[in-house]
Amino acid sequence: QRRFLQLLAAQEAVARFDQVRDRFAAVERIIAGRAGAGAMSRFDVARIDDELRSLDAERAAAEQERIVAAIDLA
Repeated sequence: QRRFLQLLAAQEAVARFDQVRDRFAAVERIIAGRAGAGAMSRFDVARIDDELRSLDAERAAAEQERIVAAIDLA
């Protein structure tokens, strides 16, 4: 039962990362559009890109935990 709960928690973590990533991607598109129009700096675009890369790394770690939990359950 503990392994099953670990798997559920890992799946939920991956799903949360996916939701957050989708929101960040939408913000990135807005910032990139504004930067292209001159309303925001390229630094702002670079900063959100950096945040997205960091989030992707955290999501990959969560996915690894999900895979391990699934293997442990099997």
